[in-house]
Amino acid sequence: MPKLRKKPILSGMKAKRLNFHKVLNLSKTYMNRRGQAVLVYLYPFKTKRGRPKKYPDEIILTLLFLQVA
Repeated sequence: MPKLRKKPILSGMKAKRLNFHKVLNLSKTYMNRRGQAVLVYLYPFKTKRGRPKKYPDEIILTLLFLQVA
């Protein structure tokens, strides 16, 4: 019988490790610049509202938490 090959795990499916200090720094920079794009020099293709591509959800959640607290 031939050996069955396992399907490779897609690289996009792997969970990324969250760097909390980086998220806090990015959210602080985002608040200071009043919503302008953060780290434009690293991410030239920004999202629709000018948010950085990396950690967008975490930054938004951190901003909401900081506004409530």
